[in-house]
Amino acid sequence: MGVDREDLARYPARQRKVMAFHFGAIEYLAREFLLDETQLLGVFVMFLGTYFIMPITETGSISERVQGFYDKPEEREYREAGADACRRWHALNERRAPLRLGEMLKTT
Repeated sequence: MGVDREDLARYPARQRKVMAFHFGAIEYLAREFLLDETQLLGVFVMFLGTYFIMPITETGSISERVQGFYDKPEEREYREAGADACRRWHALNERRAPLRLGEMLKTT
């Protein structure tokens, strides 16, 4: 991930930005593999459980969390950047594209 997990746990707003970035990447891949919304959310829940080590009780509000990625301008910016980074990484072979997350976090 390139981001300190303990740091994320201390700063929920930063954590949501990181989640939004990764959700954007997952969303991009879901479109590429023709996953439906349920499958997309399933992949995201698995991602949260694996990389954010979130208890299953916290993933219950996943639809609210994801809605914020669309409704809140700052989170939407991270979601869109994540999708773009994933596209550039996979379609254009830009190996440094995922580093965009770290660059964005330095400015906030």
